[in-house]
Amino acid sequence: MLLLIDTDRLSSEVRLERADPGGETFPHVYGPVDLDAIFEATPFRPGSDGRFRPYEEASGFAAHGSATLQEATRRALEVMADVAGSSWVAGGWALDLFLGHKTRPHADLELSILATDQEALFEHLQGWDLRLAAPGAWLPAWDGSWIQPPFHQVGARRGPGHPADPHEFAADPTMLGFLFEQSTGGRWVFRRHPASPGRWPRSGPSPPRASRSCVRRSRCCSRPRGPRFKDRRDFDHVLPYLDGAARAWLRAALEQVHPGHAWCDRL
Repeated sequence: MLLLIDTDRLSSEVRLERADPGGETFPHVYGPVDLDAIFEATPFRPGSDGRFRPYEEASGFAAHGSATLQEATRRALEVMADVAGSSWVAGGWALDLFLGHKTRPHADLELSILATDQEALFEHLQGWDLRLAAPGAWLPAWDGSWIQPPFHQVGARRGPGHPADPHEFAADPTMLGFLFEQSTGGRWVFRRHPASPGRWPRSGPSPPRASRSCVRRSRCCSRPRGPRFKDRRDFDHVLPYLDGAARAWLRAALEQVHPGHAWCDRL
């Protein structure tokens, strides 16, 4: 098992030490590991050659994990300034924005826009290194061609050079992701279940007001039947703050997409 630990929440001392003189330093915890400091726990097994590969989000956490809620909010506003159409903070940062404080490190900053606004986004990001998140391919360049389901995500960076792989791309401190949301008749459509639409606010600054992130909190929690450890932690943090209407919406959406989901009983 691989444990991802938020060192800011550790009560024990952390020392950076070398196994060999002049070698690479590694962090060691001297004392108990606080359970609240663990924000992800995931199986970690070697490949067929017996070697362990870097955790898929390791480079992202190294580059972006120390960002504060204020820094993420400011960056979202700066990047999306003067972009036509609506936009929202998505993913784990949306939940933190809703709660009003950072609950754990995040490997990236994700912003949502309506798929109908992707042309405006492409024009706004001229000069950026734009890559389409395509399964089975190494981030092919996005040339502005219209993106349709099942593709729905683009990575963007402003750093120099040419990343050799997705890990190096994610390690760029300027990197962020964009999610293209489907919609119909003024309503947002959940891509995993088009029959579960929801309204989105039309007023206020764009993107990150907490009222706007509330629309996204449900899509963040509506994960497959086996949610990751950090998804369960996110759910635990947000659940006490959901009112009756939000609980009813999320319970109904989960029952449609994942009947019998364990979270339904808690909602």
